[in-house]
Amino acid sequence: MATGSNNIIIDLYLPTSWQAMSEKELRLVFRLLANGMDYPDIMVIGLLRWNNIKVVGRTNNKGEFWLKYNKHLFRAKAKSIHNICQSLAFIKDIPPVPVRYESIHRHKPLAADFSGVPFNTYIVCSNIYQGYLHTEKMELLQQLVCILYDSDKIKPTVDECIMAFYWFAALKNMMANKFPNFYQKMDSEDGQNMIGGKSLHQRLPRRRHADDADILAVATDCVGV
Repeated sequence: MATGSNNIIIDLYLPTSWQAMSEKELRLVFRLLANGMDYPDIMVIGLLRWNNIKVVGRTNNKGEFWLKYNKHLFRAKAKSIHNICQSLAFIKDIPPVPVRYESIHRHKPLAADFSGVPFNTYIVCSNIYQGYLHTEKMELLQQLVCILYDSDKIKPTVDECIMAFYWFAALKNMMANKFPNFYQKMDSEDGQNMIGGKSLHQRLPRRRHADDADILAVATDCVGV
């Protein structure tokens, strides 16, 4: 990446998996999903936010932007940013192991893998989860959040509901791998899986795909997210 006639080196940071993400990183991803962001936009916003890079605006060249890192202003092509972000492609899939927020309004969650959790609680959560797959009613995910965080006083936000959806989907997938005779294993290739015969993309609020240049324009608009 260049700034004027000089080069700058940025030691970029990106998490390598769902389970490697910090609480703050998880919350950003689920908040953006709750806002209806598309995955490519989320990946770009994550890259910029986690590395303290700001989008200043477009250059006079098509598909190129002015970015700012610390006090350094430099140019970067949208395609280059897009390619760097591909290491975040894992966010398009259900996590291989359950991930969740460490607390919601000081309420602590159940064990992520449900170790020590009564089997009846798992059955109740599974029924609610299946009900959501059938109806896609957000209030069912709100109920799921309250059970997962052992409190009926929580008024879950949309991102907390989406987090609970990811958590329980990952849990069911993990259980399917451990006990294949009792669960139908997820098959990400054809979408006939633990999320009810639809792809994950179809289960979450989406918007149209942006081209590479527009992705950074979206990131500019989302600086305050």
